[in-house]
Amino acid sequence: MSPALPNRVRVTPVHAIEPSGRLIRRAGWPEHAPYQAIAVAAGAAAIPPPLLDQLAVGGRLVMPVGGAEEQRLVRVTRTTAARYQLDDLGAVVFV
Repeated sequence: MSPALPNRVRVTPVHAIEPSGRLIRRAGWPEHAPYQAIAVAAGAAAIPPPLLDQLAVGGRLVMPVGGAEEQRLVRVTRTTAARYQLDDLGAVVFV
């Protein structure tokens, strides 16, 4: 790290899991919630509600959403305890 940067860089703990996609779609990982960021690296037909529930206010989730024929990369930001903003980041192809 550059000596000029220490006051600008904030490092927070990162938790990573590698379970089957089925586990993530059912429950996420509530033991460590709420999360500031969730990145999902496999496509799903819809955003799993447990993942939205586990976002902190201000937190973001990024994942591919859609079927085998068409997927969109979406970013969801939790703006309040009950509201979310969805941004379409473009077409993608994930497994």
